Amino acid sequence: MKKIIITESQLKRVIIERSIEAFPVGGNIYNVGYDEEGLGRKVKPKVLDKDKAVHNSDYSKRHGGIDIFALKGEPVVSPVDGMIVKIHKKPYGKGGKSITINDGQLNFYMAHLDSVLNLEKGDVVQAGDMLGTVGKTGNAKNTHPHVHFSVYGSGGYNKDNIDPWPFIENIISGNVVKKYSPMNNDDPNEKLDLFDIDMDGEILQRWGGNDKKNVKRLQSMLILLDYDIGNYGPNKDGRDGIYGPYTKNGVIEFQKDVFADNNEWDGMVGPNTYEKLIEMVDEIAEAEGVDREELIDSVGSEEYISTDNEDDDSELEMDREVDDTTFDDPTMGFPTGGPDSKKAMVGGVNEDWDGSMPRALAIARMAKDDFGASITSQKRKEEHTAGGNTSQHWVGSIKSYAVDLNVIDVSPGSPKDSEGDLLWDAIVDYLGEPGLLSGQWQNIIFEGYRYNLGWRVRGHYNHIHVGVKRDSTALTESNVFL
Repeated sequence: MKKIIITESQLKRVIIERSIEAFPVGGNIYNVGYDEEGLGRKVKPKVLDKDKAVHNSDYSKRHGGIDIFALKGEPVVSPVDGMIVKIHKKPYGKGGKSITINDGQLNFYMAHLDSVLNLEKGDVVQAGDMLGTVGKTGNAKNTHPHVHFSVYGSGGYNKDNIDPWPFIENIISGNVVKKYSPMNNDDPNEKLDLFDIDMDGEILQRWGGNDKKNVKRLQSMLILLDYDIGNYGPNKDGRDGIYGPYTKNGVIEFQKDVFADNNEWDGMVGPNTYEKLIEMVDEIAEAEGVDREELIDSVGSEEYISTDNEDDDSELEMDREVDDTTFDDPTMGFPTGGPDSKKAMVGGVNEDWDGSMPRALAIARMAKDDFGASITSQKRKEEHTAGGNTSQHWVGSIKSYAVDLNVIDVSPGSPKDSEGDLLWDAIVDYLGEPGLLSGQWQNIIFEGYRYNLGWRVRGHYNHIHVGVKRDSTALTESNVFL
């Protein structure tokens, strides 16, 4: 018989492959590996149950990992004790929001997350610690929410990739050392008080609850603590159940008041922020001699709606009859200036160019905050485009507004995987047309306005044009506004 010699490092790897301590998705709502029976297109609802699913490996060297399908928002946890060696908090890129844990021997990579907690490279985590939530960011946007789980050695993801099935099979078989505990304590009910908000400020989740209901609960607490969250919702007090920019700003202002470390000022309600919120609301409840939950539930009742606001409500209601979307700041926080200044220019119909300026700048704000894109042009003195059409940039177009978003220059016909292509995908997804192709002028009707978009067309290989106009005059291919 041939003698097989195993080196110490190889032996360690064999042992480690069988010894992760926590399954990457917290709870039992998951299905490992794609299978037509449980996850096929015609299967409704999908089979996402640890005990009922047909778990299998979809690993290949090309895929580089195994997909663990679960509900969006389910907790993603560290499978081992280790250190965060890589973390990506933006939704773009191949893996989208992702995190990599090194346990001293191997790297454990989890990608396509919907949210990542307030963690940084170099942080030490324990097996079972919550890292984020299940999603479909990156190149997984057209798939069912899942975690791409990979394991690789010191040689790198591509050259030293390891089949993760032995790790997963071990956990599924019941050999779990540590179970998911989002607050690392012994009270199983404590996790029901944990909020998690995605870093883009769009989603808030509370385990075991309804998203909109719990966003409203957060908004009520911010109102109790005198933080401004806008005037949306039936009472025009900001309580609309949507985690939008005003609610996020309220959270950030709260964090600035209670945390000295500016790393905590991220607009994300994780355990630290939530604990402080509860602590301060409890102080009010104790002073008023009422139960905390009764106090929170009372927000929105008549005692919290002043008569001074009733006159304002009538104006707001008239605005909403025209358009359900309102913007308190039509400049979206951008500096203002005149034509050709590249700055936001107040003017036109209703001083916001008939509502088109805030809508164009809302996309510019997303482009700046998420992609680092700058604005190269807004309103201009120039009346016509190179093709002779009337420009939406022109100051004389009093009902339209346009921005040009600067991106890295690309060549005609080059692969569509550049920064500009990722931004284009984010824009058309925001406007409800995911997958809409660039390379030709596109017009999208969204919430009563027509968005005219240009990328990878003549003269637009280093910027994306976003022009907006109320949908009262139809645009044609011969009448695009550049």
